Amino acid sequence: MSQQIDYLVLYHVTQSLEIVLPLMEHPSEEFLASVEEDLITLIMKCGQLIVQACVSCLGILINTMTHNYKLAQDCFKKFFICLAQYRKQFTENPEDPSLESQKGVVIRSLFTVGLLCQHFEFDQGKQTHAKSAASIQNQVYDILTFFSASSDEEIRHRAISGLGFFFIRYEKMMLREQSRTLYIDVLKGFDAPVKLKCQVLKNLQLHLLSDEKRLTRQNQQMRKELKREV
Repeated sequence: MSQQIDYLVLYHVTQSLEIVLPLMEHPSEEFLASVEEDLITLIMKCGQLIVQACVSCLGILINTMTHNYKLAQDCFKKFFICLAQYRKQFTENPEDPSLESQKGVVIRSLFTVGLLCQHFEFDQGKQTHAKSAASIQNQVYDILTFFSASSDEEIRHRAISGLGFFFIRYEKMMLREQSRTLYIDVLKGFDAPVKLKCQVLKNLQLHLLSDEKRLTRQNQQMRKELKREV
């Protein structure tokens, strides 16, 4: 019980930090670097609720203040490489007994890779090498859809959850035939677990809410520009 309370406190502190950081005037580089380090540590070891709050906070911190994109890229690589290695091992030998022991890491990686793609533009040259820039989103899409077809319900659930975050940034990917088929098959399938159906609906809701926020920001910006012209 005490640990649950600690996690809730940590979650709300992280959310508050995300709001407060952009309002700080001239924070020291040492302080910001310390916050970045703490957020990365929490992303690596905490549960989904904390990870989601930390990635969002890290996005605000790096995208608007420190511009330390290499830190985000290095974090992304760790999780992505884990998924790529597991996929290779599974493809070569689906009966490999060591696969089961890696399941926890894979579940964390699926969730976190999707979140990182939501908050960071890894396909831009400023964050990665130009020769691989165009392929990052395709690589992530391929690996998330691969795991979304897993026979393991928990892995499949986390892969679909990761796709939901991923689609917020890469909307066109959600319109692909493969994506639509995945969602439709889950929603219409009589034998599809209720948990997966709920996750697909959550993904769609998340996408609509994200679009609503984007349109609201655009309208606010247009009003500001009109006022300046007047």
